Amino acid sequence: MKRKTLLVLLLALVMVLGLVLRLHQLGDESLWLDECFTYVYSGKELTEIVNVLKEDWHPIGYYIVTYFTTKFIGTSEIALRLPSLIFGMLSLILVYVLGRNLINRPIGLLASLFTAVSYTAVLYSQEAKMYSMLMLFSTLSIIYFVSLLKSGRLNHFILFGISNAFLIHTHVVGIFILLALIIYYFSCSYLYSKTKINLTENLFSLFKRTGAKYFPRKLFYSLLVTLLLYLPWLPIFLKYQVPGLFVYGLKAKLIEKLGFNLYPTIVILSVVGIVAYILIVFYFAKRKDLLEKIIRWFSRLKFNRYIFMVCFILYLGVDLFLSPRFFASVSFIRFSIFLLPLFYILLANCFFKLSKPIFTLLLALFLIISSFELYNYYHLDSKEQFKEAGEFLTHAANKDDVIFLYRAGITKACFDYYYRGPAEEIRLLGNWDAGKLTLETESKQYAYLFLNRNYEVGDLFQRTMEWNYPLVEHKRFIGIEVYKYAVS
Repeated sequence: MKRKTLLVLLLALVMVLGLVLRLHQLGDESLWLDECFTYVYSGKELTEIVNVLKEDWHPIGYYIVTYFTTKFIGTSEIALRLPSLIFGMLSLILVYVLGRNLINRPIGLLASLFTAVSYTAVLYSQEAKMYSMLMLFSTLSIIYFVSLLKSGRLNHFILFGISNAFLIHTHVVGIFILLALIIYYFSCSYLYSKTKINLTENLFSLFKRTGAKYFPRKLFYSLLVTLLLYLPWLPIFLKYQVPGLFVYGLKAKLIEKLGFNLYPTIVILSVVGIVAYILIVFYFAKRKDLLEKIIRWFSRLKFNRYIFMVCFILYLGVDLFLSPRFFASVSFIRFSIFLLPLFYILLANCFFKLSKPIFTLLLALFLIISSFELYNYYHLDSKEQFKEAGEFLTHAANKDDVIFLYRAGITKACFDYYYRGPAEEIRLLGNWDAGKLTLETESKQYAYLFLNRNYEVGDLFQRTMEWNYPLVEHKRFIGIEVYKYAVS
């Protein structure tokens, strides 16, 4: 069998493995709060989605996809998560292509295998959010970025522009990925024009064989393509989402997560970092000798298999220890998921520098650890259990009862997705609604207090109810607490 045919066959097996892992229990776990945004938005008309996203941080790309998929296949858990699964499967192919283009086919294949069994990649391929789509289009953009550096052909610049448009229509993180690629390109181009030192060619082994070419004018054409395709959304982004995200939203999120306002520090560090980077580039443009010394030092660095083995085993240990924390959707992980293919390509490249026995041993160890993590992922629920809570109240509450729901916008949508009972539902939006807890319980037999993400109000509603009524039952679900009070 020819080597190329064997690689195609092995890639097909990797795809089958990836599909099995992503299909397994796809609809079993409850929708959690963020997935319910997808459920609610997808049920609206496109003009309504646009108006809703003015108050949101996200572009419209992912919601256009789910708008059409839900029209054809419905809003079951599987139907809502199916687009992410498809994006995840396509990412396996693109990881292979990127690895092949950067180094060679075997490394692309191994990186694709790593991605196929990665619990992080599996998790986001089974979540009705846009992060699997983000990984797909970020990988596609990097593929065309590498191509335009290698060839300089105009069609690669145009395709880079189109893929970037898809990327920034997927998530706001895509804008920062695009900015990073642009900054890298123009920095290298500027340094080459001043010093005739090609950083890309000197730092990356791929370009030592093929060379790296810079055509700033063509990159401007590429960015023009991106701008034209993003133009319909640009006014909304500038008028609504920039203030909502960078002025109010990020600040509120940091306070919610950390308990204090880190936003001014982040802004100052970002500005200082940008200024420092610009100064460093201009400095190196004047100091060709220093730049050459750094490149020579870098070229003398050798791969040490023993150091790699120790680092890899430590990585597996840390990953195994921390992975239970990442079974839920973690902001840092999902926003940096675009780095996953690059990490696995780098890892695969290191693997192929090992002897065959060590290669086999470490690969087996990696697959064993990944299998253990996936086993835990499938068997340990981690997302907010609206399903269990909704089913509990469907059987427990009757028409003479009342259910109080905090954060009752999207929380109510998640709850109603699973709740099938006749009890009246009352929304609690903040501290000012505490009075409803006594006013709305007249002529009721039992009152249920449904708390989810009650960071702002703390235990105010719980204390108010317990001051007035006896607690009958307290049920805990992942991310949710339900209190039952006798109010008759």
